[in-house]
Amino acid sequence: TKLPASVSRLVTLLIGVLAVALIAESWGGGLSELLQTQIGARLAETAIALGLILVITVVLWNASEMLVTRLLRLGSRKHDMDRTTRRLDTLVPLLTSVLQSTISVMAALLILSELGVNIGPLLAGAGILGLAVGFGAQTLVKDLITGVMILLEDSATVGDVIEVSGHTGAVEEMRIRIIQLRDLSGTVHLIPYSEVTSIKNFTKEFSFYVFDVGVAYREDTDEVCRVMTEISEELSNDETHGANILEPLQILGVDRFADSAVIVRARLKTLPGQQWG
Repeated sequence: TKLPASVSRLVTLLIGVLAVALIAESWGGGLSELLQTQIGARLAETAIALGLILVITVVLWNASEMLVTRLLRLGSRKHDMDRTTRRLDTLVPLLTSVLQSTISVMAALLILSELGVNIGPLLAGAGILGLAVGFGAQTLVKDLITGVMILLEDSATVGDVIEVSGHTGAVEEMRIRIIQLRDLSGTVHLIPYSEVTSIKNFTKEFSFYVFDVGVAYREDTDEVCRVMTEISEELSNDETHGANILEPLQILGVDRFADSAVIVRARLKTLPGQQWG
């Protein structure tokens, strides 16, 4: 397996440093004598520790995307591969960025600590700054937390048709703090997660086409249901629509009595998003 470019560069750098040290020692550079002193031993320990920190950081950095993808796949529904793929396309870049940022910050603190810098004040200052930012940007923090929960719970993903905050449309993008919808007229709506109180998803796992058939009062409703069933069977065998129908027609019966017709309601289970076809 080909190594990532960053790992290859780091290995090349370490090999180069080791080669230079060996060449210098062979020419009488006095490295062995330096290492026997207290300062030299300390420098060697620091160099080895820094090298290990860099190696582990680079390995974790490059493995983060694969790790996030594996974990999300384990928690996804395996029978809906298309939805799983779209969900991964949304979540993997976001969570990978968060994980890589965390790895970078931890590596930087370890390097500073190894160089003798007291990181206690830095951590205290970062905590105070975090509290200040949290109090000053409560809406932003709410957006971030709500967005992460929506993404992890799979309430919606890119490609779904949803209704949220009074707007209905297809999800084009789910960023760290907003949902981007495009409605039927082509208008784009940017909705902050903090405004999301509920999500109505029309295309999750499967859909239903619910329809009403109005017939005259003089008609036999049993005959109407029989005709509807025959038409449903024809649709199921149709080359265009058959592949989108998951189950036979479900007739719910007489729904209401209108002014001049009896309304019979039925529904047809379809693939996600195919109910409008």
